[in-house]
Amino acid sequence: MAEGAHDIGAARTAPRNTPARVSVWAAVLGVGLIAGIFLTPMLWLMYSGFYTFFVFVSGLVAVPAGHLGRRRGKRLGGVDRGAALLGIVTG
Repeated sequence: MAEGAHDIGAARTAPRNTPARVSVWAAVLGVGLIAGIFLTPMLWLMYSGFYTFFVFVSGLVAVPAGHLGRRRGKRLGGVDRGAALLGIVTG
């Protein structure tokens, strides 16, 4: 029983790379907005300024957060470094 309790505690104290996860979510949002532009041409014509603004903002969030995530991942032994790189590339 002591082993099982130790495993649960270890899962809670695992290092997290939050900037990498923020980068991935921002990149996913940007890709989703670009897909929305192509899938809904009428909405694009009506709300082009909003789409453009949100695509630009998601890229502005994804790239710096990805760089922070890569740096933090290096200190954490490689945790989520690939996810951070994905955020940089798609951002």
